[in-house]
Amino acid sequence: MKTARTILGVFGLSMAVATVLAGDEIALFSSSIIEGNQSHSGPLGTDITVKKPIRITDIGAFESNPKGPFVIKVAIYDTSTKDFASGTQIYEVTRDNSRLEDQYRYLPIKPLVLKPGSYILVAQGFSNDQQNGNKWCGGEGPKVHGGDVVVVGSSYYADGRISFPTIPDKNQNAYHFANLKFTEFDSDNSEGGQTRPKLRKTQ
Repeated sequence: MKTARTILGVFGLSMAVATVLAGDEIALFSSSIIEGNQSHSGPLGTDITVKKPIRITDIGAFESNPKGPFVIKVAIYDTSTKDFASGTQIYEVTRDNSRLEDQYRYLPIKPLVLKPGSYILVAQGFSNDQQNGNKWCGGEGPKVHGGDVVVVGSSYYADGRISFPTIPDKNQNAYHFANLKFTEFDSDNSEGGQTRPKLRKTQ
């Protein structure tokens, strides 16, 4: 999707109106549930396939209890190497460093570009006081808003600290756990890692 802002440009004695097209920020998931239904303390992960380059601006974590403790670790792993995706790390989302939007707390990060490929989005740190959601335990999985840019697939889990989870869940897109905010990234129209606005003259 594109948004438009009109700016006025002056070229010599003539004037033209240009339209700046900028990518809309997209939250990959939205959740219809308010309370979690599972207290899995180990890593939870869901496959994501990135079809076009994306620019990630925020890392999200699901919050089900506004009064319970909230420290959720989130990571993005490359499925081919089982290591962190290039340029990423373990992100610790807390109430102090995040903002709440639609059941997810978002941690702003220095924008990074995720290239096309196969990844797994992982979150860890849920508990009896701060539960994740799992459609196997009742309800449904999160709604996906990746369009044809990010496709969501199978879900996996493990025990222990945050890591690359390998135990397959019987459901696809099973968990309310982590989130990403991103825009489409135009690699042919970028400069210094930042997307340059596309200009189009209008009558």
